[in-house]
Amino acid sequence: GECLALGPVNGPGNTSTLSRTDGGTFSLSSIWFDLLGRPADLLITAYASGTTFSFGDESQTPWAPLFTQFNNVTSIMFSNVGAGNIRIDNLNLTETPAPVPLPAGAGLLVVALGSLGALRRRRAAK
Repeated sequence: GECLALGPVNGPGNTSTLSRTDGGTFSLSSIWFDLLGRPADLLITAYASGTTFSFGDESQTPWAPLFTQFNNVTSIMFSNVGAGNIRIDNLNLTETPAPVPLPAGAGLLVVALGSLGALRRRRAAK
């Protein structure tokens, strides 16, 4: 099937960025990549986590590393910093759910129930 291919377009420096269209966060748990040609170096940078991973040892590719550090990131940039070709596939992504906000009316409900309880107690004391 199709995969992300980063080739040396006019030399090193070809990049591709992965992010959500709604600006939310996600987590990357695994990826497969293959470095083709010599030298081929893949730099993976995750934003919002401050983590950078660099891969370039061809003796270990194809490789499927685990990226437990890439949690709740806003984007991940894949960069070819070498002169070879890189193939990236089998990205395993998990969407980070947005926090559920407290409804605005919940505070009003608590105040109203408290007021009714205080009023009832006041009537019972008379």
